[in-house]
Amino acid sequence: MNAQTRATADLMVLMTATLSGIAIVILTMMIGSGHGWTVLRLSATAIVLAPAGALTWCYRDQPVMKTIARAVLLAFLAIDLAIVIGTFRELGHDAHAIDYLNPAAATIWGTLWLFWQVMTLLAAWKRRSVPPES
Repeated sequence: MNAQTRATADLMVLMTATLSGIAIVILTMMIGSGHGWTVLRLSATAIVLAPAGALTWCYRDQPVMKTIARAVLLAFLAIDLAIVIGTFRELGHDAHAIDYLNPAAATIWGTLWLFWQVMTLLAAWKRRSVPPES
């Protein structure tokens, strides 16, 4: 792959990540964060974290990106934990909050939210490629 093709592919991944981050925020509102499930608003961090994860994926051959990918992954995991704990607390107070759930939006939200975490995880665990011998 030449440099121009690689740059184009990287740009497409970064644009997709940015649009996914925006979509996650919109889907969060559609799922029911305005109806008592307010902890989902934490997923608005995807506007920053999804492109950061995509950046680590695009440049995973660079040694520093592995470290950045691990930091982004820790942020994702902390937010996941906060969402899970907050969901159990909010549903404990208002069990009817689940009635406002839009299942299609929740499925798409979950898929997008987890996809960028998996991409970041793969970038964090990517082994350095051995340069071919001439």
